[in-house]
Amino acid sequence: MGLFQAVGWADEARSDGADRLELYRVSSDPYERDDRAAREPDLAHALSQLLDRGHGAAASHASVALDAETQRNLRALGYLDNDWRLTGHGRIAARIRHPRMLIIAEAMRARILPSDSSALAAVAGALGSERAGPPTPPRSGRRPLTRDGRPAGGFSPGSRLDPTLHEARTALVALRAIVTAINNRRRRAGLPEDPLEREFAAVGGGQAAVFQRAAVVGAWASGNDWGTITARHRIPEGDLQRLIWQAAEILAQFEDLPGGPLPAIAGAARRTMLRTPVL
Repeated sequence: MGLFQAVGWADEARSDGADRLELYRVSSDPYERDDRAAREPDLAHALSQLLDRGHGAAASHASVALDAETQRNLRALGYLDNDWRLTGHGRIAARIRHPRMLIIAEAMRARILPSDSSALAAVAGALGSERAGPPTPPRSGRRPLTRDGRPAGGFSPGSRLDPTLHEARTALVALRAIVTAINNRRRRAGLPEDPLEREFAAVGGGQAAVFQRAAVVGAWASGNDWGTITARHRIPEGDLQRLIWQAAEILAQFEDLPGGPLPAIAGAARRTMLRTPVL
């Protein structure tokens, strides 16, 4: 059996009003008397980021016990070493403040992220949660067409797309495999899966939500007109604005990472996206 850890939030609040993160090595401390969070802050934070996503309210009043299989999964992914300490990949992942941190970290490790700023923005948009376009086609079963005869309402793999969105699509195909692999591990560990995996599948004959979001954000990051995007993709302005802000949040995470070209590419994409009427 591997070491057991418990990561959670203390019932009592600190004097400054913030919750207190606790970390226990329950294999040697089954009664959770030795809080190691202050001595191992990187490990405490990384485990809470990697594994607390699906615990929600339960994590607000109790510690989360991480079983041996979960720890083996983390070690197999390269985020913990044989002594259960953060590796270099683990330290980078711990810097990402986003609900899909592990997916983002794995995408970086696999080097699938586009080098073009607009394509990178499209991938960031795909990782959001806002819906782009209608979820199903009209009752007639026929999707409306744009003036040039292409299906309206989202990304279409068969449409004529500029090289930027082709590069984004290549990245998203690889991202789907990453999400599936992570969810398989989470299911085996008894943890909730990320719903992003289901959003790669088309629903009701329309385009998959992931590709719709990528198309919308990629179009905006490429400099397309706001009105043109809302009309072509049939997305309300408020939804489009929220989708762009979600993508910008992910790009900001890339900007904060050390080394390599990714921070500069992400910064350029975010600055391009945050223009009127988004701001």
